[in-house]
Amino acid sequence: ADWKKRLIHPHFGLSSFFITQNGASKAGIRWGPTVVNLLSKNQKVTVSMVFAYAALIRWLTPIRSCNDERLVGWLDGATPSTTMGKEEDDDATVAYADGLRYNLQEGWYEFKCSCALGDKSFSQCLLELGLTDAQPATYYDILQAYLLAKDGGDLLSVSETEGFPVLVAAIATLVARMVAGDRLADIMREMQSCQGCFVDGFATDCRVLVDGCLVGAATSHKSVLHYEITPIPDGSCLLKSVVGASSIESVILSEVASVEVVDLHTHLLPPTHGPLCLWGIDELLTYHYLVAEYFITAPADITPEHFFSLTKQDQADLIWKALFVDRLPISEASRGILTTLKKLGVEDIRDLDLIRKFYATYRDRGVEGTE
Repeated sequence: ADWKKRLIHPHFGLSSFFITQNGASKAGIRWGPTVVNLLSKNQKVTVSMVFAYAALIRWLTPIRSCNDERLVGWLDGATPSTTMGKEEDDDATVAYADGLRYNLQEGWYEFKCSCALGDKSFSQCLLELGLTDAQPATYYDILQAYLLAKDGGDLLSVSETEGFPVLVAAIATLVARMVAGDRLADIMREMQSCQGCFVDGFATDCRVLVDGCLVGAATSHKSVLHYEITPIPDGSCLLKSVVGASSIESVILSEVASVEVVDLHTHLLPPTHGPLCLWGIDELLTYHYLVAEYFITAPADITPEHFFSLTKQDQADLIWKALFVDRLPISEASRGILTTLKKLGVEDIRDLDLIRKFYATYRDRGVEGTE
């Protein structure tokens, strides 16, 4: 491309570092209008857009500050150190603009951040956050503030949309990975080859990157019992990072939600399982919790042997009379029966025969009735 030729032109003296100046505002200038349009129409933001935000924020993440407005960052692949850029300039140290320098051999660069969050710059806030306990949840609030700032992400107009907190949470995940040491090129390769959560490659919805319980609408679609492919792959450096008090809840939720579990103890089996498909009021009433509760009140002549020799319907009749007619159904198990009947729309929950007829109408419809 023509701009690449101009950057390496020997007489211009420009480099890729030159165009990083005023980088904090470029998220709002370059991508802001597109993201505002997508979020305002409730359309998806892709992981490739999230990657662009995260890469920019990674650039703006310092390892130390200088005595003036300059901050020092570390290049992808370099080991961050607070001594970076403190040594005397050598032949490998290059000034690229306005007194700002970089050193490719040592892996550091200087930059300035023009985005103010209160009385500090965005990058200064990131510096105070530090590199320990740098989990996704740790970054959420500060990234949200940056994305809302006029000289930052400039997304205030869509801050109330459902997709905005999802976007913030997704960016937080990739920023945490990058700061922890995951190479940007490796993350791009994961997207390109549809690895892990990137099921649709670069076009994957950024919701897959929401990690743990970051905040409100960002996690309204998540539950510990709802399986999610983890956005943190097994080889991520983030798995070796410290987990502090501020992020432990989110990390635990993420780990539990990403574990595939087969529950062998269940009563929710479809008609295809034949006799294992237990349904109807008699099956509910003879659930072992209620059977145990019944025997607390059962007459002395009703022994367990006698009770279990009865038909299922006769067992249900005894339990219904003892726990729902003669006594108030106040136990958790008995209240569960009443709640189920109410949810199913049974009009008269006092008449056991009518309840049986209600269930029979569905049983007569076979699989359709079950559904």
